[in-house]
Amino acid sequence: MPRSALADIHFEGSDKPTAPWALAAFVTLHAGIFMAVHFLFLWALFSGDWPGQIHSLSDFVAVIVIATGLWLPLIALFLGRGLLMVFERLEPYLRRLFRLAPRPAEKGFLSPAETVLFGLYLRIFIMQVTIILGAWFALAIGTVGAYIFLIALKTAIDIALQIFGDAVYAAWTKAKAKAATASDT
Repeated sequence: MPRSALADIHFEGSDKPTAPWALAAFVTLHAGIFMAVHFLFLWALFSGDWPGQIHSLSDFVAVIVIATGLWLPLIALFLGRGLLMVFERLEPYLRRLFRLAPRPAEKGFLSPAETVLFGLYLRIFIMQVTIILGAWFALAIGTVGAYIFLIALKTAIDIALQIFGDAVYAAWTKAKAKAATASDT
C-alpha cells in the first residue's frame, strides 16, 4: 500500500497518519488471531486421524503440507501474488516504457487503507459463516460433503459479492455523473 494511502487512517485523538509498520503489525496480528481460531475450528471438525500423527510444527509440515501435496498450490499462490505485487509496482514504469497512457485514478468509496481493513473483515465474516454452515453440513452428511459444500459456498459468496460490488459501483458512477450534469445546468 502506498504511504500516501495511510494518511486517511488516524488513531483517535491524533492528527498524525498511521505509521506503515504499525498498520502492517496490526493487520498481521489481527488477521493471525482470526486465522488461528479458524484453523482450530477446522482442525477440530475435519482432522480425522491427523492429531495422532502430528506432534510438532515439523510434523505438520511433513504430514499436511508435503505429504498431501499442499505445497504445490501454496507455492503457486505465493508466486502468483508476488508477481502481481511486482507488476503493480512496475506498471507505471512499463506504461512509460511502452508509451501507454497512464491508468486513470479511480476514487472509490473507501481509501486504500480502509479497503485493506474492510477486505480483511469481510473475509473473516465469510470464513465464519462458511465454517459454521460447513460444520452443520458435515454433521448431516459427513466431512467430504462438507468439504464440497465449503467450496461451493465460498465460491457463491465471492461471486455474489463481486456482482453486488459491481452494481453498487455502477450506481455510484451513474449518480455521480447525474449530479455533475445537474450542477452544470
